[in-house]
Amino acid sequence: MSRREEIIDCLVDMYRRDSMRTDFTISELARKVDIGKSTIYEYFKTKDEILTQSILRVINQGIKSIFERNSNDELPFEESLKDEIKYILSIATDSRFIMNVVNPDFKRMIPEENRSEIMGRMQEVSKFYEERFQNIFKKGILEGVIKPEQDQYKSMLISSMVAGSVMRMTNSNDFVTENFDISTYIDKMYETILKVLS
Repeated sequence: MSRREEIIDCLVDMYRRDSMRTDFTISELARKVDIGKSTIYEYFKTKDEILTQSILRVINQGIKSIFERNSNDELPFEESLKDEIKYILSIATDSRFIMNVVNPDFKRMIPEENRSEIMGRMQEVSKFYEERFQNIFKKGILEGVIKPEQDQYKSMLISSMVAGSVMRMTNSNDFVTENFDISTYIDKMYETILKVLS
């Protein structure tokens, strides 16, 4: 691993432990990598460059894991939908710090020239999941579980429910408590989705 990669990885590890923040110092980062502060500037021109590269690393790793995940084509509609929701929510709970990237306050801290690249990658994920859910819902129609005539408002409502659950799980410590059962929550989401689509 190159020294440049090591510096980026160290900052990503700091995010995982301390949540994503821009107030880290180059001295703090250098101590954690166990190199001199000036050595960091041999690999990066500015602190913003390190920050941006680490954010891109986090996003690209997350996107790669999403795109490489096998689809659930062989599962029936209910299992397929629940499995997809469970996967999305597990990403949210395991990687809460990643969701800071889409936080409007955090976006303002990213250099302007890199915002479009980051937002473009996030839009790729959104489009990917839109298609993934459409395929799952087609399966539900074929199985006779949901009605074939669906309007865009119902789709938007379901997308908002899933996205809202993701955002709440990533941003609220009181949402997921020790009494919280993710399987029960997903069952309730499924019941609600069926009511919307029937």
